[in-house]
Amino acid sequence: MDMRLTFRHNRAELRSAVETMIGQAPERVILAHGRWFETDGTARLGQSFSWLLS
Repeated sequence: MDMRLTFRHNRAELRSAVETMIGQAPERVILAHGRWFETDGTARLGQSFSWLLS
């Protein structure tokens, strides 16, 4: 939810960044804060940002 509020005025910029991350097809996604994904990184990013990409 924090990211939704932070980027509410820059939604297109965030969508572009997320599409770039997903386009790199990562297997693992390690975040500085919060949960990280050891496998299926691309799919997990898509799920995490489905609110933005749909």
